[in-house]
Amino acid sequence: MVGYETHFFFMESKLKNYIEDYLETTDFKLIDFLLRGEKNTKVLEIYLDNKDSFSIGDLARINRELWKRVEDSEFANGLSKIVVSSPGVDKPFKYIWQLKKHKGRTLELKLNNEESLKGVLKEVIEENNPGIVLRVKVNEKKKSLKEELKTISFNEIKESKVVFLFKNKK
Repeated sequence: MVGYETHFFFMESKLKNYIEDYLETTDFKLIDFLLRGEKNTKVLEIYLDNKDSFSIGDLARINRELWKRVEDSEFANGLSKIVVSSPGVDKPFKYIWQLKKHKGRTLELKLNNEESLKGVLKEVIEENNPGIVLRVKVNEKKKSLKEELKTISFNEIKESKVVFLFKNKK
């Protein structure tokens, strides 16, 4: 007999494929999804992005279309709700093109070699060896900081997030 955890994993895998098949008819890509809740009251949270700007209306339309498709599928009995959203700043970048929207913003990176970097995103390179160019501050001597441009291959990045800097108004 297959255990509930094995069944749950199999269901998640099939559901992911189902969502990705639907998304092939759109300009959106699946960034992440989360299936949470109890057996028959599961909520499916889907995080989507695309290369261009999009509106809440676009996400609402996808939500309605996916729900309609799910109602007529094998997943209908287990789901009580679908929530379609754009990824927040806490979601890692899955595709290099996602970074283009953040040019000029500060990024914090953790590389595969465990090195941490923080800098301003200057350029996104999509062709040949995809990567980014960051303007980082480097300590040359104890009290002097120097800025330099550092090119980082996209496949070297383990984690990345946008840092929002808030200025005090006086």
